[in-house]
Order: sequence, then C-alpha cells, then structure tokens
Amino acid sequence: MQGAIKEIDVYSKGGIWLDRRPGFKYDKKRIVRVLKLICKGLYFYHFNKKVIKSQKFVLEFNPGLDENLKKAITTLKLNNIGDGRIFSYRYYSKSENNRDRTMWFMLFYNSFLVNCLI
Repeated sequence: MQGAIKEIDVYSKGGIWLDRRPGFKYDKKRIVRVLKLICKGLYFYHFNKKVIKSQKFVLEFNPGLDENLKKAITTLKLNNIGDGRIFSYRYYSKSENNRDRTMWFMLFYNSFLVNCLI
C-alpha cells in the first residue's frame, strides 16, 4: 500500500481544484460493494434476517456531521470488532410501513467514517 501513495489532485465537492496531497487511487465500485456486504452482514448478525434484494443502500464517506447529530450518534451502543482500533460501529433501527430502516455508522481505523442507510 505504501508504494501506491502518490501526489494526487484534490478537488472540492463543487469540482474546484484545491491542491496536491499524498493519496492513492482506488476502485470505488469495489469499495462500495464491500461496504454493502459489511452492512448486510451486520444486519443479519443483529436481526437474524437477510436484507431484501430490492432494498436500497445509501453510503456517505466521512460525512460532515453537526454537533447535535454527533451527540445523538455517540449515545448509541458502540460495537467493537477486536479491540476496536481497526473497525467499530454503531447502529440505529426503526420500523416504518412494515419495513425495517437501519442506519449504520462504521468507523475504520478510528478515523474514516462511513454511514450506511438501509
């Protein structure tokens, strides 16, 4: 992985070039597929049922969260895999219109947050 780190262009969400920083290129489709599988696995682990095939997934990478939302998220139970330094998560579940809606807050390496809404 270290050999893959190179200077890459950094752009704002609006497409404005900001700077060049150390980074790496990755296959986003593959990463999204893996994150969806992790969410499906966590869902099965906690609810003992599969996510239905027609269910939509929404993923957010390192989302900007306001302080009130951060406080609400931190009230949810923290689940660590191993000692939690590599992967930990919290989740929220609600049933609406006979469908389970869940939101997963997954933290990788204590620094990279991914939100997954199922």
